[in-house]
Amino acid sequence: LKLFEVCRLRDIPIITFVNKMDRESRDPFEILDEIEQKLALDTAPVTWPIGRGKTFSGTYHLALNAVRKSDDEKERTPVNGPDSNRVAGLLPENERNDFIEELELAREACRPLDIDAFREGHLT
Repeated sequence: LKLFEVCRLRDIPIITFVNKMDRESRDPFEILDEIEQKLALDTAPVTWPIGRGKTFSGTYHLALNAVRKSDDEKERTPVNGPDSNRVAGLLPENERNDFIEELELAREACRPLDIDAFREGHLT
């Protein structure tokens, strides 16, 4: 955390990765909140996990409305939103609505990516 503090105090941009979503993990909102509290930085998620743990199957790019399957790292496929057939096929039926609700909440509750704020070291 000391390195993060030095970067924050000097307005050095910080890119934060949340990995291991293919394992049982904490709620992404809880992780974002912890980052904001401990680092005193606003967060702007760029991608969102499609499923978690055993049902993790890829990531959803919030700004581009595109999906990248976890087993296909090179290709990002455009979709017509989180309720598209492409996304639906990646999740068990009982988790689809939860994913759509999470994604809508992430878009409404989290800041959008602001390149200037990121470059100034105020957003991760």
